[in-house]
Amino acid sequence: MPCPGGTGSSSSSTIGSSSSSIGGGSSSSSSLPGSSSSSIGGSSSSHITGDIPQEFHPLLNYRVLATGDLTLADRITVSGGTFGGNYVEVADRITVSGGTFGGNYVEVGSQTSLDGELISSGNVYLRNNATTGNITLSGSLETQAGASHGNVVRQPVSLPAVPQISFTYGTADLIIERAQTATVTPGRYKNFNVFVESEVTFEPGDYYFKSFVVEPDVQLHFNNSNGAVRIWVEEGIFIGDRVNVQNNNAASRLFLYTNTSNTLYFGVGSDISAMLVAPNGNVSLAPHSRWSGSVWGKNISLQPASGN
Repeated sequence: MPCPGGTGSSSSSTIGSSSSSIGGGSSSSSSLPGSSSSSIGGSSSSHITGDIPQEFHPLLNYRVLATGDLTLADRITVSGGTFGGNYVEVADRITVSGGTFGGNYVEVGSQTSLDGELISSGNVYLRNNATTGNITLSGSLETQAGASHGNVVRQPVSLPAVPQISFTYGTADLIIERAQTATVTPGRYKNFNVFVESEVTFEPGDYYFKSFVVEPDVQLHFNNSNGAVRIWVEEGIFIGDRVNVQNNNAASRLFLYTNTSNTLYFGVGSDISAMLVAPNGNVSLAPHSRWSGSVWGKNISLQPASGN
């Protein structure tokens, strides 16, 4: 867990030259988490436990975790467990290769396969030809024709909580102008904004921001071969269309955390390998984007042809 500290300098840093290096306030380097079409999945959780804050370790089995509602649209694939604290809707022809944990209600679509145990603190509804493993639930089970499942156990089910972290960001904006190349170093900044067609490299360590905005067609490089990169954002995160994230295919070493209650947008064609934690935020992965790693939020929507 990061240690909150004082704010950084008050001046704004703007990159307008062809190649630049920016340093913020002091921040110790740390190891962190992470894992990339719209698609969700990547290395198994056993590969990421050493790089993320200890507070999040009990929930690492869940690739997609929503403290509120979780909606998985048609024809997506999730490589890992899924969690919805309230309402879970798994649409038709979906494959989830891991356990599923639901709150008040879980609905599993036609011809959908949940590979693993289904746990619900409420009711479960399996549509035509849906399949799942064993079911543990507090409420009722209803099935349509052709649905199949393993053993059923009825007992009280408790929902785990997602930790929320407090931290301090700085007072200096960090701005990368259009079509520029820059390297930034760990520290406490205010607002981060990188304009179109730019290329930015992050050195290992912890970064603290008020907001984090990346415009379309940007290349983000996370130099995490020798240490993880953790980005802590108090407010919103916006990743534009066709943003490419390069981090040595180590989702376990790129960790994104935000306290925002707004919607976090990850654009069409974006390709991201990381772990995202947004306990109060709504997360939307656009069509034809790819996310390798874990996505945790309040309400999560994975649109068609997206995945993890």
